[in-house]
Amino acid sequence: MDGEDALGRDSADELIEKADPDDRATNVIFKSTDGYTTILTLDYIRERNSILAGSLNGIKLPPAQCFPLIVVADDRLGYKWARWVE
Repeated sequence: MDGEDALGRDSADELIEKADPDDRATNVIFKSTDGYTTILTLDYIRERNSILAGSLNGIKLPPAQCFPLIVVADDRLGYKWARWVE
């Protein structure tokens, strides 16, 4: 099983579309339960099909790691991988 199939995931783009953002929006702010925020551009999210993961290989990620969700930003430094996203 490849890494993409192994992740319990939701497409960030699909979730953003459900939120019905303003047509002028260019960035997405992800907020963690601990107050941390990070910003990714909509273009980045769409071009890379970014995801919000909640499990790996069918096992829910534990609270210490990122429960309920972590932003997966493959080619970004770790600080862009926001954990505990609300």
